[in-house]
Amino acid sequence: MGICTRCSVLTIMMRILMAAHPSPAHVNALVRIAKYLRNQGHEVTFLTSSVFEDLLAGSGVRFLPLSGIANHDYRERTKLFPELAAEQSYPLSLNGYMKFVSSLMPEEYESLKQILQNDPMDLIFVDPIFFGALPLLLDSGSRRPSLISIGMVAPLLSLRESSPFTGYDASPDGLRRNETERRKFNDLTAPGRAHIDSALAALGLEVPGGFTLNLLYTLPDAFLQLGTAEFDFPSSDYPRNFRFIGPLPSEEGGTYTPPGWLSQLEGQKPVVFVSQGGIANLDPDQLIRPALEALQHEELDLVVTQGGRNGHSLPNGPNIHIERYLPYESILPKTDVFLTNGGFNGVQQALAFGVPVIVAGITEEKLIVGHRVAQSGAGLNLATSSPSKEQIHEAVFTVLKEKAFRQKARELQASFAHYDALRTIGEVAESLVANSKR
Repeated sequence: MGICTRCSVLTIMMRILMAAHPSPAHVNALVRIAKYLRNQGHEVTFLTSSVFEDLLAGSGVRFLPLSGIANHDYRERTKLFPELAAEQSYPLSLNGYMKFVSSLMPEEYESLKQILQNDPMDLIFVDPIFFGALPLLLDSGSRRPSLISIGMVAPLLSLRESSPFTGYDASPDGLRRNETERRKFNDLTAPGRAHIDSALAALGLEVPGGFTLNLLYTLPDAFLQLGTAEFDFPSSDYPRNFRFIGPLPSEEGGTYTPPGWLSQLEGQKPVVFVSQGGIANLDPDQLIRPALEALQHEELDLVVTQGGRNGHSLPNGPNIHIERYLPYESILPKTDVFLTNGGFNGVQQALAFGVPVIVAGITEEKLIVGHRVAQSGAGLNLATSSPSKEQIHEAVFTVLKEKAFRQKARELQASFAHYDALRTIGEVAESLVANSKR
C-alpha cells in the first residue's frame, strides 16, 4: 500500500485483484470498475477467460487468464457443458448452472491461489458467480485479503417477504405462502446445490448443513449490489454486509460509430427497443422474431440488437433497424418501450433512463427480474421466454397507452440519480483495506 498521488482526493493506493466469471455481463461490469479504480491510481489485476483480454487493452489494468476449463469461450459453452443447453424455467435452470459453475470452481480457485502466492494483494473483487472465491471464503485456516462481491444479477437472497415463484407479498397470507414456496424452491434446487457441496468436498471443505445461495451474499466482507432499494423488494432480511449502490454509469469515450439511421429517430413515432441479451440470443424465434412480426406494420420504429451475433434471417422493413450492438446510452434516450428477455443489467439501464420495461424471460434469474419490474409498476412481466405475437403486441400497446408505466419508470430514474456506484465502490474498498491494516 502507499499514497495515491494521481487521485482527486487523498486516498490509499491499493493492489487489487478482480476475478470475473467468463460471461459478458459479469466481465463487462467488473471491467468498468477495474478501469475506474486504475484511473484512481490503484494497481489492478484482472483474472478471467482469455476471450475478454482485449477489453482491457490500453487501460493500464494487468490481465491474467484463468487456467484449465475455466478459461473457456462463453460462445462455446453449451458444447462444453451440455447441461446448459436444456431450456428449463427458473428455478430448475439453476441446477444445470450450479453443476456448470461447480465444474469451474477448482480451476478458478487454483488461479486465485497462484496469484495470491506470487503477488500479494490488498483486496479482491469478484462477481457472485465466480465460485472459485467460495473455497477461499470458507477456508478459515488461510489468510486472505478482504473480498468484495459485486452483484450484477438480481439478488437471489431468501427473503421472508418474497417468493422465488411469485415475487413480493408481505401480507400474512403471503408470508405463509412465501415460506411454503421457499421450501419448494430448496427441494427443486437440491441437485444443483449438491454439485457445489461435492466440489467443495473435493477441496477438503464443507458447509455445515450444505450450500445455500444465501452464502454468496453473507460470506464476502462486503456485498455491493448494483441496482437500488427502490426497485427491489423491501425486507429486513438483507445481511449487514449487503448494500445497494445504484447502476453502473455508461463508460465514456470509446470508438463506437453510431449508425446513420439513429439520428433520424426524433420522436415522430414511438421507439420500441428489443434485446434478447448477450448470451441467450442463439434463437431469435424466442423474442426477436415474434416482436418484429407483431409490430412491423405498426406506426413504430423498431430497434433490435442481436448481442454481437448475426446471420439470422429476420423480418425487415423501413421502420426496422437491426444491429449487432448498440450502446445503451445511444438508444435508450430515444426509446419509449424496452422489450427484453430480462437481463438484469439491461433492465437497470432502461430504468436509469426512465424507460418502461416489458420482460419476457423465465430462465436463470430472469423470472425474478420480471417480478421486480411488475412489482415496481414500471413495466410488465410476460412470465414466458417465448411470448406469442399477440402477447407482445398487447403488452407494447398497453405500456404505450397507459402513462403510469412511464411515470413510474421516471420516478425510478430520479431515485437512481441519487446513487454513485463507482464512488461508493471506491470508498468501501478503501475502508476495508484501511481496517485490515490496523
